[in-house]
Amino acid sequence: MDDSAYEGFTKRRRFLVGISLGLAAAGFLGLRIEEISIVGNKAIVGNPANVAILGYAVWLWALVTYVQWFNDYGAWERTRSAFISRRDDLLRKAITKSEANTPRLEEYRVPILSYAAQSSNSLGPLCDQLRFDVKADGIGRDRSNQLVAICVMQAWLPTGPTGWQNYLNNEYYNAPVGTFLLITRSIRAIFELTLSTRYFTEYFAPFLIATAPLLSLLPGLIRSHDLL
Repeated sequence: MDDSAYEGFTKRRRFLVGISLGLAAAGFLGLRIEEISIVGNKAIVGNPANVAILGYAVWLWALVTYVQWFNDYGAWERTRSAFISRRDDLLRKAITKSEANTPRLEEYRVPILSYAAQSSNSLGPLCDQLRFDVKADGIGRDRSNQLVAICVMQAWLPTGPTGWQNYLNNEYYNAPVGTFLLITRSIRAIFELTLSTRYFTEYFAPFLIATAPLLSLLPGLIRSHDLL
C-alpha cells in the first residue's frame, strides 16, 4: 500500500474523530449555535435545533467513508496478520518449554548416543559432549485442519569454547495445540497488540470514539422517558 493510500486513510480517521468529539461535546455541554460568522459577516441561525441534525448527517458521512477506507487500506488484514504472528510466537515459546516433549526427546537421544559412542575427539567420546533440544519451529495446520506446532529435535556437538554444530539428522513431528493454550495465548496476544502497538489506537479506537455522539443523546432520551 503506497503512502497516498495511508494519507487518505489518515485524513478520514481525523475527520471522523474530529466530528465525533465535536458532536459529543455539544451534546454533553448542551451547546447551541445561534449565529454563524462567514468572512466577518454574521448570520443568524433561525432553527438552532437543525444544526444538530446537520451535524449528525456529517458524522454519518464521516463514519461511512472511514469504514470504506478502513477496508480499502486493509486495516483488518494488517491487524489480523499482526495478531496471528504474535499469537504463534507465544504458542511456539510455550510448546518449546512444555514437558510433553520430554518422552519424544528421550526416544530421539537413544540411537544418536549409541552412534556417537563409537567416535571420539580431543575432548573425549562424542556421546559425553552432545546436548539435545527440541523447539517449536512453526505453527500450521495438519491434514485434518487442526492447529499444530511443527517441532524439531536436534543434537549439537561443541566446535569450540562457545560454538556448536548440528550433529546427525534432525527429527520433526507435529504437536497438537490444545484449546486452553490457544485461548490463553490468543487473549495475551490481543492485550499485547492493544497496549504495546499502534493497531488498536490507529485502526479501531476511532470506531469507539464515533459512539460518543450517540452516548451524548442518552441523557436527553432518559429525561424524555421520565416525563412520559
